[in-house]
Amino acid sequence: MAAAVQHQSKPVWAPTVHSRWGNDIYYYVGEKITIHEAFDSYGAALALCYNLDNNSWQEVNLMGKEVLELGAGTGLVTIVASLLGARATATDLPDVLDNLRDNVTRNTRERCRYTPEVSVLSWGYNLERTHPKSVYHYDYVLAADVVYHHDHLDELLATMKHFCQPGTTLIWANKVRFSTDLNFTEKFKKAFHTALLFEDGEMKIFIATYRESGTQRHQWDLV
Repeated sequence: MAAAVQHQSKPVWAPTVHSRWGNDIYYYVGEKITIHEAFDSYGAALALCYNLDNNSWQEVNLMGKEVLELGAGTGLVTIVASLLGARATATDLPDVLDNLRDNVTRNTRERCRYTPEVSVLSWGYNLERTHPKSVYHYDYVLAADVVYHHDHLDELLATMKHFCQPGTTLIWANKVRFSTDLNFTEKFKKAFHTALLFEDGEMKIFIATYRESGTQRHQWDLV
């Protein structure tokens, strides 16, 4: 007897994706968004964009806010944040910056209140030298699908700590793929006051704030 084939229903947050000539087409904030060299159609970036677009979290409002995206990749999250009225900056490594800049520019030109920026950012421990906290301060730090099976997760956590200062809200979306994801999540919870904003199977979105020294606890310190 042939083995039964299991069909996994499409998550509500996963949009209908139209692919054409190497581009994926999405619809967020009432706009058509064309992404070149897109990947992982069920990735955490889509879950994050869906929830931001649908105003799922009353405590999150990007309008007029300074927003930094870590590991922006193809730029979808920055594009959606910009369409929602944020002053957004997309960051990633130099080798992906050309495609990132092209995607962000093409999808935000003459559509947004503020022109988003694109810049190089390598995760690490000495960011005060290149990105001093007195200058680089953000209302929100966004990160989606940045935790992979690689050797730079400690640098990622250090980067999150650097930019998540008092007054900053960090939102991290992740689809668990490897055991290293779980190890990083535990370190993340120890480093920040955290709460789980969204969960759908292995897809999770956390909200986090600066953890002050001492015994003071935050209302979001729930998980």
